[in-house]
Amino acid sequence: PGIRVGAMGVEDENYDDREQDEFDEPEFALILVACLIGIGTGAGVVIFNDAVKYIRQVLWDDTTVVTGRQLLSHLPESVLVPQLLLPPLLGSILVGLITASTSGKTSVPSDGKKSSHIIVKKLARIMNAIISLGTGISLGPEGPSVELGKDVAQAAGNLLKSNGRRHLAPLLAAGSGSGVAAGFNAPVSGVFFAVETVLQNRRSSSISGSNGLTIAMVLLASVLAAVVSQAGLGSSPAFRVPDYRLESLLELSL
Repeated sequence: PGIRVGAMGVEDENYDDREQDEFDEPEFALILVACLIGIGTGAGVVIFNDAVKYIRQVLWDDTTVVTGRQLLSHLPESVLVPQLLLPPLLGSILVGLITASTSGKTSVPSDGKKSSHIIVKKLARIMNAIISLGTGISLGPEGPSVELGKDVAQAAGNLLKSNGRRHLAPLLAAGSGSGVAAGFNAPVSGVFFAVETVLQNRRSSSISGSNGLTIAMVLLASVLAAVVSQAGLGSSPAFRVPDYRLESLLELSL
């Protein structure tokens, strides 16, 4: 009992369990990594937003040309073309050049160069997002902050003995939640976003620890990311919601 014969000889069927227990992480380590994910994502979002604002300041010099609602109909073509059409055009060309230079067909890199190749592609993707938003090109509904949080989570997972393999879902959930929390100054929304988009989609996969530990990791990462982003970008909400008043109880059905 406890021994099986495989194609490569005699194997112990309890070997995988012992190996997983040997490289499993204590809860304190997972909580600490989640905190690092939140702090790193918050700092990354602050740097990201400052870079986007810098590009916009260089292109439009803090004028209201790109934000005024009534200005477009009154602008002459001599001003409209260079200030509104050329920046997105140049930004798209630059993004295309960066993408082509980092995603070209090359030989399969060795193990030593594979990690650096992945890092270069991730940095290029972040740079593309900065150039796109800075030159007036729109991106996805969540914005690049979620992808930035996931990249930070994958990098922080390398600090674990198990390299984050068994804890991939909680780490990615903490990263995506902290990305929403830092990008939109909404830590509670970050927690719900992580639960609905990451943990629900990975329910079939193995999630380490208890659900309480996973939620704690997501919650701590989201709160810390929001705190860091508020310190660097201010505490004002990303969206101004107008005041709403309940006029009748019949509105609850809607």
